[in-house]
Amino acid sequence: KKSPFVIGLVASSAFLFKFPAGVLFLAIVILYALQSEEKELLSKKSPLLFALAGFLLLQLPFFVFNYFFYRAQTSSWFDAVFRPLLLAKEHAQNQVNAVPEMLHNLFYYPWEIFLNNPLLCFSLVGVFFLLFQKEERKKTMGLLIPLGIFLIYFTTIANKQLRFAILFLPFIAIFA
Repeated sequence: KKSPFVIGLVASSAFLFKFPAGVLFLAIVILYALQSEEKELLSKKSPLLFALAGFLLLQLPFFVFNYFFYRAQTSSWFDAVFRPLLLAKEHAQNQVNAVPEMLHNLFYYPWEIFLNNPLLCFSLVGVFFLLFQKEERKKTMGLLIPLGIFLIYFTTIANKQLRFAILFLPFIAIFA
């Protein structure tokens, strides 16, 4: 809560450099919503509002640039503004690296990560113990929510590659 504007700027630049890293901004929004009171969230000095302003400060010029650069090649303003994201969606749904079995698809990343480094299994123990300590619960949520959002995002896309785990592997290592 000390510098939400800077947090928004950093999340926005992460989004610009590597699209899935922008999913982290969703985790920031959820954390602010969980850790703030409703009155504070709706105020003019809301940390969530400052984080959103920092995020949009870098994103809006990107979207305006996309509009002017791609408008001749697309059929609508929406396609022009969000063209890189729409093309990224096509890559995410690439069936070449898809995992056909439902259960394997659901647990692909945990299975592959723990198979490649069995010591990371201690992260499950770490999460379990940290969730049951009242004084550590807030800190744990600050790491568990982004980890969960990354896992949900990468589990839902068809293109499964272990290299994508580099975004959430630090969270697992911290818990281990």
